[in-house]
Amino acid sequence: FHLIYTWGWRMHPPRIQSADRATKAFAYPEGSPEKTLVQWETSVFGNKTKEEAIKMIGDLAPAKRMWNAMRKAKDEAEAKKPNWRDVLKLTLDARAAFRDWYDRTKLPEVFTKDGDKWGVKVDPDSDITILYANNTIYGQLTKGGWTRWEDWKLRDKMLKVTIYNGDYFVHGYQNVDFGGGRGWENQFKSSTKVAGSGCWFTFGRAHWTPNNKPPVFIPAADPAKPSQPIMRKFHIKYNYEPSRRLRFYQYDPIHHDVAIYSIH
Repeated sequence: FHLIYTWGWRMHPPRIQSADRATKAFAYPEGSPEKTLVQWETSVFGNKTKEEAIKMIGDLAPAKRMWNAMRKAKDEAEAKKPNWRDVLKLTLDARAAFRDWYDRTKLPEVFTKDGDKWGVKVDPDSDITILYANNTIYGQLTKGGWTRWEDWKLRDKMLKVTIYNGDYFVHGYQNVDFGGGRGWENQFKSSTKVAGSGCWFTFGRAHWTPNNKPPVFIPAADPAKPSQPIMRKFHIKYNYEPSRRLRFYQYDPIHHDVAIYSIH
């Protein structure tokens, strides 16, 4: 058993959720004792007050920006002499952060804080740029589009991914092949022709295969430098043809849950 996986059907945003096996274990840095998924999660958020746990989330995260802006707006509005101009500005900041939170198929927009430019931009030298923020993955294809990478049609295609970690704890990166047309079901029948509406792929004979072992780990960002996430680059050459439905699955193996960004 590896995970219970919940997603949308047909065209859907990559706001997928999974429940993974709690005893799965990883070691980081190299040579350290392995920690189970429960230990990884509790090492970040366990035995903390709500405020202390939220401090572990990167300030680039749209949810964290909403949290900060609305709390400041509330404090200012309840002051003896409220500055309503500041309240309005903070409310607009929260609205902008909500728009970023609403769409995980693009990177959060660069925004201004105390005159400084924050955020991450698409790496023109990569196919995909992703940002870990609030235990979630935001991603954007360099050539545009939703979550479909049409460039990979034949084997020996090189995928280039730029990964940013904006959170104040370690994240991992895992790239997985979910079997595609190599599943047993689609070798013997077309689920589309038989049922009228079905998937182009199955989790069949090759139900899943990690494309990188061990996972890539991205160190925690520095809370003293919240606008400077940690960056790593990952390249992988695919030696097989892609599934028509799901080319590859990207996720954080140590904080799986909603840290997922599938590419079709």
